[in-house]
Amino acid sequence: MRFSAYAKELVAETRSIAKHITEENPDIKNMVEKMNDENDFISNMNGKVLSHYLQEFEHIILDEVFKYCNHKKYIVENNCSLQADGIMIPKGNFKPSLLTELSKHI
Repeated sequence: MRFSAYAKELVAETRSIAKHITEENPDIKNMVEKMNDENDFISNMNGKVLSHYLQEFEHIILDEVFKYCNHKKYIVENNCSLQADGIMIPKGNFKPSLLTELSKHI
């Protein structure tokens, strides 16, 4: 399959998923509508709903990563840096198996 054909299929599938998420989550759709000015046309509603939907899962996962790292002493006395989409821990507390551990935990 050529890349352009693959890209078109990927875009179509992503749009289909976004439409489904929007239909199944009217609360998020209402929130997105309220966030926009009443006179502002909401372009790409499905994409915006999908974005908020996925951000919630990202938040939940990051919270679990933080709790796990505290419990397993990868983070000691809150010595870490929470990022928008991840967490940094001291190099001395890292071990190569951490990502595998987190994958299993999540």
